[in-house]
Amino acid sequence: MIESRPATTAAFDSLAASFDELLERGQMMGRPCLFLATGDRRRMLACLDAEVLGVRLGRTSDAFADAMAVPGATVFSPGAGRRGFADWVALPAAEHACWEHHVTAALALARP
Repeated sequence: MIESRPATTAAFDSLAASFDELLERGQMMGRPCLFLATGDRRRMLACLDAEVLGVRLGRTSDAFADAMAVPGATVFSPGAGRRGFADWVALPAAEHACWEHHVTAALALARP
């Protein structure tokens, strides 16, 4: 499990609770995540990685550009690795007040 500060974990738990009816909680790569389940398919939309929330927005979307404008936002690179997830934005825990907005955008982009 990737460790986050208690306040960051609490922010993620609050975020997850606000999407209880729409997204499933789970884990991927040892990290707490939020998934959109459609039929027999699960698609990861958000992932807590230490002190950032990775959100899948699609690099060509307006939502991606909007998220990259958040102070401290970068391309998501789990585990501080060198390989970034090009369609994902890492939103810092210090900006957790905007997480719900960006997960809402990810959900809208992911729905068929």
